[in-house]
Amino acid sequence: MATLLTPLAEKAPAFRATLNVRPFFENKTRAFWTLQAAGWGGYLLLRG
Repeated sequence: MATLLTPLAEKAPAFRATLNVRPFFENKTRAFWTLQAAGWGGYLLLRG
């Protein structure tokens, strides 16, 4: 039962290693088009 109740701090390093290290808005052009694609994709998903 102790293995099911592991603290979040033990899981954090493995989870953190999979995330992108650079900030999202470092490349403004890429962030703009990513948000545009997500916005229009959400619009089309909700409209359709």
